[in-house]
Formats: sequence, structure tokens, C-alpha cells
Amino acid sequence: MGWRFFAGFLAMVAGPCWSAAHTTARHDFMVGIDRAAWVDPSPTRWPGSHESVRFVVGDSIEVTCLPQPGKRQITPPLFLGLLCGEPVVLMAPAASLAPDDVARYVAHHEAFHLVIQRMTARIPMNALSPWPPDAELLGMAAFSEDVQAAMTHTSEVACLRVRHAINRLSPTERVYLMNVSHNEWPADAYATLVTWGSLDVAKSRALRGRVSADPEDDTPGYAPGVAVVRRIEAEIGRAEWQRRYQSGQHLLNILADALGCEPWVESVGSGKVARLSDFAGGSFHLLRRTREAR
Repeated sequence: MGWRFFAGFLAMVAGPCWSAAHTTARHDFMVGIDRAAWVDPSPTRWPGSHESVRFVVGDSIEVTCLPQPGKRQITPPLFLGLLCGEPVVLMAPAASLAPDDVARYVAHHEAFHLVIQRMTARIPMNALSPWPPDAELLGMAAFSEDVQAAMTHTSEVACLRVRHAINRLSPTERVYLMNVSHNEWPADAYATLVTWGSLDVAKSRALRGRVSADPEDDTPGYAPGVAVVRRIEAEIGRAEWQRRYQSGQHLLNILADALGCEPWVESVGSGKVARLSDFAGGSFHLLRRTREAR
């Protein structure tokens, strides 16, 4: 959501033997994958018998299945991976997460990152760029407004406007765009669909405004996601774009193809996380690569 997400997988350890420290936990609940919002029939790679994600907001956790069990602090601001074989999202407390509706929205957003993007889909290699400092992303706010506005125009005009918006970005911002558009735009659209049952741009923007008021938030370039996915669905349908996304196509190229534009992103190899693991946030390896499917 407004936090950098990580996925790290080493070796699976059996048994859900951990718990949140309830003296500090603000939220602790389960979320699944909503099959009205994510309709692609590709099998979801749930670990073992777990078919939901545990979402916890708090300062610390108790872990008993590690070689050295005990109380651990959450590494700010987010852990996203497996604990004792269970899919888990752990978030440090933030003021914007206090209301239940915001927490639920964020939980679905992060569950999408973990289950669909990291456990199931192929990932384009050019969607794995490092996250630059916000000071190097000053053009992303204007870019976001330009792209959202472009989605209300005819396909021909939208193509020209998006291309112009991309060309105005700095080299660093363009690299960042490859990451944020492919990873964050679908996650925001999915969370919006689950929360409100439709790709409601106004409601999504209002909620994101509440999250962005938090000084710990860093979300440059997230805003176009719902409008972009809504336009893609209007052109080619939900099942088709999700099939292409899971096969490793970059979302910007799915949008370009839906509008009849030339591709905006170089077609590169994609990879899939080959093994799920426990207790590691911050690194994962794509062990199988193919050319991006068209």
C-alpha cells in the first residue's frame, strides 16, 4: 500500500507456532483471495493447508518454531512472507491504520502482493527495480494526474497522453515506474474491488488520501492504478488481463495493447518464485525465466 513491500522465502518450517504480542497489536485478522475480484483460474500456490493470509498490526511477535524462539520486533515498516509455514503480513503501527476500514483495505492490498504476485504469478524482470528515495521521484505526482486523466479519453488520445507523460519522467522515475505500475497498480485495484465491489476511483482516491496523510507513508505514483485497471477491463475484460498478468506480461504493456498502442515497456524475461520459505523478508530469487508472453 503506502509501504515498500518485500517477499523473502528460504525453507519451509512446519506448524503455525507464533502469535502477535497482544499488548501492542491493533489488528489481527485473516483475509483470503476474493474470487470475484481475482478471477484468473490459474492455481494459487498456497503453502500447505493455509488458504488465507494473517494480517497483524503491532510492535512485536512471539515465535516458537524458530531454532531460537522468543519475542521479536517487527522490522519497520513491514514483513511480508511466511511464519512457521503460514502466509503473514506484519505491519508496524501507523496512525492511518487505526480505522478498521483502512486496515482492511491495506490487508487486501498486501495479501495480493504476497499470494498473487509472489506466490503465484510470473514477474517481469524489469518490475524488480530498487525503490529510489522520494526526493528522486518529484515528477510522479504530475505523472499520476496525467495518466488518470488520459484514461477518460479515446484510445488514440490516451496512447499519446500516456506516452507523453512517460517521456517527461527522469531516467530514475522511469525505472521506478516499471516497479510501481506493475506491482502497486493491480494491488490497489484489487483492494478497491474487494472493499467496494467496483473499481471506484473516487472512493479509492479518498481512502488513499487518508493513508497519505500519515508521515510514514511513501506512495508516489500509486494513484493511477484503479483508473488504469478499470480502463483495461473495459477494453479486454477482467479474466483476460489477469491471465496475461499472471503469465508475466508487464501491466503497462497490457494497457498499451488494450488501447491499441505500441508497447511502452521492453519485453524481457519473467520469472517465478520457485520455492516458498519462512522467516526472511527482503530477498527472493526468480529461478525460472522465460520470454515475456504476448
